[in-house]
Order: sequence, then C-alpha cells, then structure tokens
Amino acid sequence: MWHASGTRTTKDPSKVQQAFRRGLTALTQWVERKARTPLDLDALVEHWTLLRDE
Repeated sequence: MWHASGTRTTKDPSKVQQAFRRGLTALTQWVERKARTPLDLDALVEHWTLLRDE
C-alpha cells in the first residue's frame, strides 16, 4: 500500500489477515444468500491460501 506522500506503508500482517477473513465472511454470506446453500468458510480460506502460495 502506498501513502499519499509516495512512500510505502506497511500494515500489521494480523490486521491484513483479519481484513481478508472479514472479506471472505462477507463474500460467503452473499453467496449463501444468492445460492441458498451453506458454504464451508474454512475450506475457502484453505483454498485461497493454497492458491496464493503457488
């Protein structure tokens, strides 16, 4: 992430992880509402983690 001054800012990895988890939770809830099918959030997190680490 970049600051308005042009310098790079660093975020606490735990905060980034929390934000990612909140985003996945929101996405999961949206998909469940649209599809009316429960999703396994932990499986989604594992899937995205594996894709990220490739």
